[in-house]
Amino acid sequence: MASADQEVTRMFRVRRTVLQMLKDRGYLVLDNEKDLGMSAEQFRTRYEQANFAAEALTILKSKRDNPADQIYVFFPVDPKVGVKPIREYCERMERDEIHNAII
Repeated sequence: MASADQEVTRMFRVRRTVLQMLKDRGYLVLDNEKDLGMSAEQFRTRYEQANFAAEALTILKSKRDNPADQIYVFFPVDPKVGVKPIREYCERMERDEIHNAII
C-alpha cells in the first residue's frame, strides 16, 4: 500500500493531467495557482485542509467558447466504482444541469 505522501503526489499528478487534457479540449483552464500553476506543496496543503476528502478534488470547468457547456471531473473514494456513487454523481449532474463528466 502506498504511503500518504505517495498518494497525495499521485493525486496531484492525476489532477494536473486531467486539467491539461481539459485545456487541450477547449475548456477554460487557467495557468494560475488554482489550476495548472498549482505546485505540489500548494496541492498538499489544500488537500490536507479538506481532510483528504475526494469531494475536494472535484473539478467543474466550462468551455472557452460556450460557458453553458460544462464538465464535471469526479474522483471516487473507492478504487472500484459501484452503482451508488455513479447514481449520486448523476443526481448531482442533473441538479446542476451538467451533461458531461469524467469519473
